[in-house]
Amino acid sequence: MANNGVDLLIERLLAWGVGTVFSLPGDGINGLYEALRTRQDNIRLVQVRHEEATAFMAGGYAKFTGRLGVCLATSGCGGTHLLNGLYDAKYDGQPVLAITGHTYHDLSGTFYQQDVDLVRVFTDVAAYNERVMGPSHVENVLDEAIRTALGQRTVAHLSFPKGYQDWTLDDKARDPSNMAGYSAPTPMSPAGSAPAGPLQAAADLINAGQRVAILAGRGALGARAEVLQLAELVGGPVVKALLAERGTQDTIPTKPQVVPHTLSPLLAADASVTCDCGNNTTGAARHIQMQEHMLFSTSGLRATMGAGLPYAVAAALAYPGRQVEALAGDGGFTMLMGELATAVKYRLSIKVFIFHNNALGQIKWEQIAMDGTPEFGVDLQSIDFAQYAQACGATGFTLTETKDADRVIRAALAHDGPVVVDCHVGPNEPPMPPHVHHRAGHRLRQGPAMGRARHQRDCQNVFRDQYHEAVATKDRSLLSVVPGL
Repeated sequence: MANNGVDLLIERLLAWGVGTVFSLPGDGINGLYEALRTRQDNIRLVQVRHEEATAFMAGGYAKFTGRLGVCLATSGCGGTHLLNGLYDAKYDGQPVLAITGHTYHDLSGTFYQQDVDLVRVFTDVAAYNERVMGPSHVENVLDEAIRTALGQRTVAHLSFPKGYQDWTLDDKARDPSNMAGYSAPTPMSPAGSAPAGPLQAAADLINAGQRVAILAGRGALGARAEVLQLAELVGGPVVKALLAERGTQDTIPTKPQVVPHTLSPLLAADASVTCDCGNNTTGAARHIQMQEHMLFSTSGLRATMGAGLPYAVAAALAYPGRQVEALAGDGGFTMLMGELATAVKYRLSIKVFIFHNNALGQIKWEQIAMDGTPEFGVDLQSIDFAQYAQACGATGFTLTETKDADRVIRAALAHDGPVVVDCHVGPNEPPMPPHVHHRAGHRLRQGPAMGRARHQRDCQNVFRDQYHEAVATKDRSLLSVVPGL
């Protein structure tokens, strides 16, 4: 029977149905690790290479499964490393519980090693945010934290001082008001139906429409049949937000759109697809054709780089045996590239396609087209990602020519085990939005004029592609908005 703080916490996680915890060890949580070790047949510890990745994986796990994601980090620096991934979960409405260690309770506030008040640090990111005050407090606050995370679809945080982790439960020390059974591992009641008034107002608005279009967000993922029924009734198209997704040869280097365009028809019917944030997101959104039983996710409102690979690890752990693909830029991948070793350690057969252009491509494009300035500070030192994959124990492929895309991608998908495909893509291929404002067109011309010759190549590629688009779409292209053309 559980009788100390850490045993009580892990047993309660099990009572809530938690089966996976993402973590990196540290002395502030060694007690929790011992409790996990003695229960490893019932709860899986996924050890990663950086705490930021644990938060991304917990959020990704929640996105792909709909269940609670749990991450565990040591005191001080370990806890602060979680923040970016936790904000990602918060902004995308995902239930995640973060558990952090803390220094000894009677040394808190004395500048002891790794003494950071993580409850104060997590005030903005966590809807429920408490410090455990002893073993008799564990179950109460853990239940509240999980209920909040699941009920509000948000982040909850518990800080567990090291000294309390080994304290044993003593009913004599329990406050009389804190009776045994005071709290229980029961979720909040599910939300009821929407009020009749707003529903009727929405129906009236739709019925009055003559050309109705449906924009379906992530909240409609579980209502596919209903959305299709509505579309059929109103005779209108369905446009999906990115997080609602459930789809002439050039030589060296490969054009970036070739990779997702070639990959898409080769995906399994139940594949899980993730992408990072950057130009690769545009490629995934435009060229990956999602089918009914596929799963997709990326960092939505947070729009943070570095999440693509951790999301893929989470997807592979959530659904063993399913095909998992991740698309990432060379900038985003290198932020948490150590997690490739995590995929190797747990024998996860994920396939990572890296858009290798030696640049922070989307930022470069923003500098040129949005700010009207030359690119600056966005060039990256090149890495041989295929060799890096092999050094980690994975398999690496290199793709440099469009004519080889189908062969290389098929070989990568057929391989049993983690694979990295180092896709060398053109550095002068900016992603074009569906509609370009005149101001952006003017700045597109202005930026290159102020900078280097490379910008001229950017413009040449844009205008060449847009010329072909203009022919195909009867002049509905960038050419009609750029001054002087």
